[in-house]
Formats: sequence, structure tokens, C-alpha cells
Amino acid sequence: MAAINRACSSTLVFSNTRELGNNGGASSLIHYNGLRPIDTKRMSKSSSGYCCSTSRRSRPVKAMASSTVSAPKRETDPKKRVVITGMGLVSVFGNDVDTFYETLLSGKSGISLIDRFDASTFSVRFAGQIRDFSSKGYIDGKNDRRLDDCWRYCLVAGKRALEDASLGPEILETMDRTRIGVLVGTGMGGLTAFSSGVESLILKGYKKITPFFIPYSITNMGSALLAIDTGLMGPNYSISTACATANYCFYAAANHIRRGEADIMVAGGTEAAVMATGVGGFIACRALSQRNEEPERASRPWDKGRDGFVMGEGSGVLIMESLEHAQKRGANIIAEYLGGAITCDAHHMTDPRKDGLGVSSCISKSLEDAGVSPEEVNYVNAHATSTLAGDLAEVNAIKMVFKDTSEIKMNGTKASHLGFRLGHLQNTHHEIIHRFGSNPLQNELRNKQVEPKSFERVMRSFERPFNNPLEFWPKSYCRLNDFNGNFVSMIGHGLGAAGGLEAIAVIKAITTNWLHPTINQDNLEEQVTIDTVPNVKKQHEVHVGISNSFGFGGHNSVVVFAPFKP
Repeated sequence: MAAINRACSSTLVFSNTRELGNNGGASSLIHYNGLRPIDTKRMSKSSSGYCCSTSRRSRPVKAMASSTVSAPKRETDPKKRVVITGMGLVSVFGNDVDTFYETLLSGKSGISLIDRFDASTFSVRFAGQIRDFSSKGYIDGKNDRRLDDCWRYCLVAGKRALEDASLGPEILETMDRTRIGVLVGTGMGGLTAFSSGVESLILKGYKKITPFFIPYSITNMGSALLAIDTGLMGPNYSISTACATANYCFYAAANHIRRGEADIMVAGGTEAAVMATGVGGFIACRALSQRNEEPERASRPWDKGRDGFVMGEGSGVLIMESLEHAQKRGANIIAEYLGGAITCDAHHMTDPRKDGLGVSSCISKSLEDAGVSPEEVNYVNAHATSTLAGDLAEVNAIKMVFKDTSEIKMNGTKASHLGFRLGHLQNTHHEIIHRFGSNPLQNELRNKQVEPKSFERVMRSFERPFNNPLEFWPKSYCRLNDFNGNFVSMIGHGLGAAGGLEAIAVIKAITTNWLHPTINQDNLEEQVTIDTVPNVKKQHEVHVGISNSFGFGGHNSVVVFAPFKP
């Protein structure tokens, strides 16, 4: 963690005023991206400490940016230069990096109606749910059945990244594996494992909790399992900073290499939160788009009609390696990591600072760490989640750092489109009970007087898994409505995995000189004067690209990539 602590010296000076959410359940989070304004409580300093005030008047928060300094020269020491030698992912477009980016360029999407659980009564019923995922060749059958999807995605993405870097099992056995570390984080951890464990406790008592409940729930298990499978004995831990997680991992991993503590780091993020608890939780935060009747218009970064993000899942992992080590083993160098930075808004759990100071200072620090001047940057992969306050706060912060944005292209990887017609499956709890009323588990639920909130447990009682409810249910139990026109959407917000997937998109933009589009740019906000690559891909030679990721808690992170030049 020293890698993180070293970069956390603050350039912000605050008064004793801190903003907290209203302490009224879900309402405390309604500040999220300005979707619903509410009263706030303030913390004021008293002689006995801090006390709450319900006054609507806000006391000013003083903040000062650090003085501008000339960017230092780029790192030249091959022991400290960090290059990318491999990439691996799991996404709604499959597990192949090239296919992933080609699909982004073509404007297609993996967004669909949720069928992993019964979302018919949810106010949000669509997400970037991964289907037909296969871990064959990467995880043995027994563990594959036990593992939470969060860890399955991590293991497959990590091992594919190692393969891409020509670091298969046979090669690794010949190397000093104490010099190879793993740092794959997650925002939510094994959410399905955790939810299932709690469900077992409530329905059957503590003796029925699986012994895998704790190990498969805690957030460090992705890094641990990947190391166990590959024998990598270098620095190993996880970071959990919500949607900024993967970038935090890249930054910390690079610093391990720069300090000489590792030659190679396997770094990235993983997430699998498209399940009842995850979707329901973000609905409670009022963070998600609710365009169920026109999901083709759900994600629209910087557009005046935006109303929230769409959930996604997956994993994105990079192999980060010292230039000296990569050259010695004859590795294929894909791109170079120049630097990064992390900061905190110190403002609110879910709402961004309106002045953008936390983000702008993070961008400035990342360029300083990279030895890059603002004029060298000509591509920004924005966080751009399609939220009211978040999108504009990020743009304003970018404009604070880059005074001339005429040469900059900016896009959002969370947005892309696909035209196709889709049946809308809707089922009610009554229909599920009618279909599976004789099921022993359903009877158990009735005896416990527990109202079933989904059919996940019912489905687990069957001998074989399923992906499509139509496979089981007669048409009399379903209602299909055909959408008119095109279903246009996006890959979804991958939460802790978002930065990993977006870093891969940045690196592919560098190697292909093509930028994928940002869709639904119909009515752009006036403040957005930067080219957002609207609706159609663009050819663009990337000199230096940055990738932004921000998370709940005010966590800001920026990483900087560029073409490798010896």
C-alpha cells in the first residue's frame, strides 16, 4: 500500500466543513450525480467536537490548487519504465481483446434485458449481463461450479493476459515468480456468494452456511486465487475504490515496478454485480437509467436527456512489466504506461464536486507523474457514465487542465450501439409460483413466510442450468412485446472492472489509430465543446491518451498511456 500512500499528499486545503448525506435511509444517497436534490446536513465544529446542523445554508469549502509546475522529462531508466506486454478481458462481447474492440468500433452493444433473476418488478430491467461465458481451459470444473462469477471473470481475464504476454505455465516455471505480483481489485467483491450466504442464514440457520461464504465474498480473493493458480509470489493484494478500482490497481502496480519490488505485475479489475442485490442497490441510490421502454436511448453521455448509467460486468487485466525485463525476455511490447495519479474529492459519498477540483488536480498530477505536458495529450477516455452532474463535472475539470482542446478527442467506452429487435420477457411472482408451486424450495419459502424476490434459488434446484427463461416456461406464462425500431445501448458500467476494460480500449486506440464512437449524441450540453466522437468511429493517431475513472467516496484516478518508443 506504500505505492498508494506515496501519492496521496493533498494539494487541497479545506475548512472544517464537511458535507454528509441526509441520514434517512436511501435518501442519503439521492445526491448521486444531482439526480434528486434534497436537504443536507452539515458538520460544524463545536467545543465538544463535531455536531450536526440541519441548516440548508452551505458554508463554503475552501480549496486551492497546487501551483503550476513544469512537467518533468519522461522516465528514461529501463528499470523504471513500465510497458504493457499483455491484455486479457471478459466482457459482454466475449473474451477476446480484438473482438471486443472491433465490436466497439462497429457501434454494437451487449446490453439486454436481465434474465439472471426476475427483474419484472424492478424499476430498471436491463443491464450489460454476460451470457454464454465459458471458463473452459482456465478453471477446473469443480472450482468453476463453486466460484462467484467475480472470481471466474478475474481468473479467465488474468490467465488470458498472461498468455497474451507469452507467460504461459511452462514459461512461468522457468522464471523467478517472487518477482511477479498480482493486483486485481473489485468494487463489490463476491456479491452473489455474499447474498447467498445471508440467504442461507435467514432461511436455514448458520449451520447451513457454506464454508466458502467468507473466502468467496472478500475482495482480495481475485488476486489470491490467480496467484495460487499460477504460482506468482510477488506483491499481492486488492484495492477497492468503487468504480475507480482498476486504475488504482494500475497506478499501484506500476509503482511496485518503479521501486524495484517486482519485474511484472498482473493488474486490473473485476466485477459481477448484475444480480438482484447489486441492481436493487443501485436503484436505491437512484443512479441508474430507467428508460425501460426505450433502452436504445438509455446511455447518452453529455446529452441533455441523460438520466443515469447502465450496469455492466466483466474483467479487464493488463500485464505491466519493466522495460528492461521485457526486452531481456524478448516480449512483444504493446504500449507504454507513462504514469498516473489518485486523489479524493473529500466532498460527498456519491456526489461529485461541482468545481471539479478533485478531478482536475488528479489529471494534472497524472501528467506530472508521466512527464507529459497538457499539450501532448490528444485523447481522453472519459469516465462519462451518463449522469447529470458527473458528466459535466468531468468535462469542466478536463477544460481546467487542457486550455486548448481543439486537438483532443474524448469518448466514453460505456456507450456504443447495436440495432436489433428483441422480445421483452415479463413474468410476475404469481406466474413463477404457479409454474414451480410443487418445488420443495418454494414450499420452504412459503413455510418460512418469505416472499420470493427472484427465482435464482428456484432455478438452482434444477439439475441443469439455464440462460433463457423461454427454454423452460410455456408461452402461457410469458408475455412477449416486440420493441419497435432498433435496440441501441452500450456495454454498461463495469464498476470495479470499468477502468480495466477502458484501459484496454485506450491501448487498442493507440495501436489501431481508431476511436470508437460515443452514441446518442442528440442534444449535447453547451459546456461540452470537445469532440466526443459522436455516433460514428473516427480515425485518430493517439500521441498520449489518458483514462479517467471515478468512484463513490470521491475516489479519482487517471492513468496515462502512449505508443511505445524505444
